[in-house]
This record gives sequence, C-alpha cells and structure tokens, in this order.
Amino acid sequence: MGDTRIRLQPLSEPSHPDREVYIGWDSALQTYFAQVFDGVDEYGEDRLTLDIGNDIGQITTPADVIEALRPYAEIPDGLPDLLELSRAEDETIIADLRPQVLDAVSQEWRDLVPPASTLDHFPFDDEMFGDDEGFHSGMGY
Repeated sequence: MGDTRIRLQPLSEPSHPDREVYIGWDSALQTYFAQVFDGVDEYGEDRLTLDIGNDIGQITTPADVIEALRPYAEIPDGLPDLLELSRAEDETIIADLRPQVLDAVSQEWRDLVPPASTLDHFPFDDEMFGDDEGFHSGMGY
C-alpha cells in the first residue's frame, strides 16, 4: 500500500508565521494522520501543535482527519477524494497543495507530467535499454 503526505495552506495567523500543516494516509498504521508544526523551539526542536493518527487504525475516515485540521488549514476541494484514493491505491502520493506552490508550476510542466495513476503502468522491460542481455544484466539479478 502507498502512503500519502500532503502539505496544506495554513490559515493566515500572524501569531504563527512559520506554521506548516500536513495530512495523509499511513499504510503501515492503517490510519489517516494530521500534523501542525509551528516553527521550532529554543532547542531547535519542532513545535508540534497537533499530531494525530499515530496509533493503529486511529482515524479511519478522511472526514475525521480533515475536521481535526479545519482550525489550522485551508481545506481544498477534492481533498477527501485524494485521501480516499491514496488509501485504496498502492502508490505513494506526496503533494504540496498550497496555492503559491500550485501557481508556480506552469501549465506547460503540468502537460508534460503524466497523472500519478499512470506512472505505475509504465512499460519497463529489458528491450527498452537496447542491450541483448537485458536491463538487469550486470546488476546481480
């Protein structure tokens, strides 16, 4: 199973300028998780304001984990579907859904990159590398 780690846009709060917000699916623990970091303390350690989804099966629905993050982050449309997809699929999803990051990615780049769902269907075979002995030759396989 795949894991998911999605960075969300924090709500504007002058008292927390260094806030970082993450949400995702942890396949090993079979739980959704959410983390809110508010910079570092005087010892250089992360200040964790919210850290849920650390126990096996603790949070089983996207709605529950999203609700926990609502006071801290903007919740984009489609987030519940993305979380459900990551739970159901065998691929890892790492995304940054902050608007300034999404805006920085040009449309040309988006057109060049295939959707994540097609990446696991890439036809890797020995013939692609033009070597009669195959891709794995000399690699100990």
